[in-house]
Amino acid sequence: MRKLTAVLCFCVAILSGCGKSNYSNCVVTNNEGDYTGGWLQHSGGEQRTLLTVECEKIDRRVDGGDGMKKGKVRWAVCSNGPDCNEAGMF
Repeated sequence: MRKLTAVLCFCVAILSGCGKSNYSNCVVTNNEGDYTGGWLQHSGGEQRTLLTVECEKIDRRVDGGDGMKKGKVRWAVCSNGPDCNEAGMF
């Protein structure tokens, strides 16, 4: 029984580190046409790691809140862990 409890605790600890974070790779361009890929890849603009709610605020202000995959402001929610700046860069 102790081994089972230890294994379950280990699995919960590992899984709690996986999944989405509260941060996003947020890209803001001057023109929607500056996006060169299918999502966040761009040829000009500003790319930052921000709290997702902050990127959503920028989207509402710049694009009227049209969502994470269209307009001048786009973002990809980062997974827990490193390399947030690479999320959605295609």
